Amino acid sequence: MDHIRDPGLIHRPWRWLAAVTTQANAAGQHDIAAMAFIFTSIWTHTLGPQMNGSDFVTIGLDPAPADALDTIVHEGRAAANALPPNHVVAVDAEGVALTAQSLRQWP
Repeated sequence: MDHIRDPGLIHRPWRWLAAVTTQANAAGQHDIAAMAFIFTSIWTHTLGPQMNGSDFVTIGLDPAPADALDTIVHEGRAAANALPPNHVVAVDAEGVALTAQSLRQWP
């Protein structure tokens, strides 16, 4: 119940992830920023919309606040542009590769 005493607690992971994407790109580790972008996009556009308030409380993670989301998206797109187009950033459970080029089209 720490999130009741500290309402910002459930946003902290998003702020940390935003900082990681910025630092990863600055260090030339674009894969890290791109992977964070993938996770955030899936959470925001696929998982999050299917969840309700009690789900978020159970998990302890709310949707990303706008400022953190903007940073992650910006840095993720920058990472995708910095990587070679055919560079595989991740592979899904069905074996489909997500390339830097494909991430350039993501929301």
